[in-house]
Amino acid sequence: MKKFVLGFAFALMATFTFFCCTDPTGVGAGLLREDQANVVFVDTLTILSQTVKGDSVQVFSPLGALSRHLFGRLVDPLFGVTEASYYSQFVPDSNGTIFINKPVVDSIVLVLPLDTIGAYGALNQSYTMEVYELDESLSRYTTYFSDAKFSATNRIARVQFTPPPAKDSMYVNVFARPLGQGDVVSTKLPAQVRIPLAREFGQRLINADTSLYLLDTTFLSTFRGLYLKAVGNNKGVMPFNLVSPRSGIFVYYTEDGFHRQFRYLLDLQSNGTPLIPRLSSFRFDRGTSLLGKYLADPSKPQDYILVQGLGGTYGKISFPSLNKLKNVIVNQAELLLQVAKVPGDDQANFTPASQLALFYRNNDDGHLQLIDDFVLASTSVKTRFGGTYTAGADDSTPGVYKMLLSNHLQKLIQGKINDQNLYIGIFPRSERAERVTFYNTNNPNFKAKLRLTYTQLSK
Repeated sequence: MKKFVLGFAFALMATFTFFCCTDPTGVGAGLLREDQANVVFVDTLTILSQTVKGDSVQVFSPLGALSRHLFGRLVDPLFGVTEASYYSQFVPDSNGTIFINKPVVDSIVLVLPLDTIGAYGALNQSYTMEVYELDESLSRYTTYFSDAKFSATNRIARVQFTPPPAKDSMYVNVFARPLGQGDVVSTKLPAQVRIPLAREFGQRLINADTSLYLLDTTFLSTFRGLYLKAVGNNKGVMPFNLVSPRSGIFVYYTEDGFHRQFRYLLDLQSNGTPLIPRLSSFRFDRGTSLLGKYLADPSKPQDYILVQGLGGTYGKISFPSLNKLKNVIVNQAELLLQVAKVPGDDQANFTPASQLALFYRNNDDGHLQLIDDFVLASTSVKTRFGGTYTAGADDSTPGVYKMLLSNHLQKLIQGKINDQNLYIGIFPRSERAERVTFYNTNNPNFKAKLRLTYTQLSK
């Protein structure tokens, strides 16, 4: 399977210097007057489209990790089941810690702060999480993709919970650290999900040989990490922020008559480089859903284009008549796609995606990468590229997405890019469970359009 390497695209985009080419006169402004007179506008070029299965996405590398991780088992009437779970190592908050006088664990809690970005669907419902100990180790020197699987058999929690709104806060009791003494302090903290783990697991942690606490690598050789698995059925996914200083595994114990706490970190970095891996895992069961039928037999006609994040699906499009254009300068090219209202859809919970991007397979290794028009837009993607949703004027008028692809189309016409196809995808794919459904390009009433303005040069 080909892998889609996002490569932390926004950091890459910031390295480009951009002179805006979205103005119809921005390209070819230095043409001779007689050439400028040969400006042509067309919006009737044939467009072919199809829903295609997506590549897995990069979720961890030695150079960087995701800032948020999605969780949930989303059941979608059109797209089937999408499971977002994740794996994570953990290490002691401080090395060299010694638990001296037979401490007794009162409780152990996995703390997962909620993120305000990346939530999708309905969150005000019951979610179920199972937590397992990993049987095999992860490596911070390895690049992992979203389809990676690891053995995890010892279950240490199964909990149902309803997440609080991410914008809310809550009060949590804070105890003294090891060897410390002090009163319990009720502290106001940002919204978080608190998952009780088996006390036996906490007792094993603090009863472990003191040599394990000298080095992180030694500790990880025995306690390899956790697998947080989403089970049950939901209509949404929630984002957890494991980079938060409030995340971690907290062991609450009694020692020498004092109540204390000790924390294990889910995130550890040095100058932005992750020292322990944490990686999202995305699994799909399309079943008999509309998307399942499309992927099972791609040769059959498709009324819609179904696009989904998290390594889900792309909309594949091509312009077969583009090769008829010779010796032209592209002034502006804009793709317009109309959002479909599909019978049986749950539009109340599954709203159109917040940001789309266009990809193509590069000439070197066939990996999918962002087109130049998106990358060069830098921090002004919404204005210089587009890809955001605009609602229709009324219920009978479809909402639309518009995307500028002038630079990419110019390269296609000049033969500088081998892949003649474009892929419509969610951005960023590894942190968005969003989806959107378009009318296929052969729809008689709401077909996609390529609005192309070009200058025909003299032969």
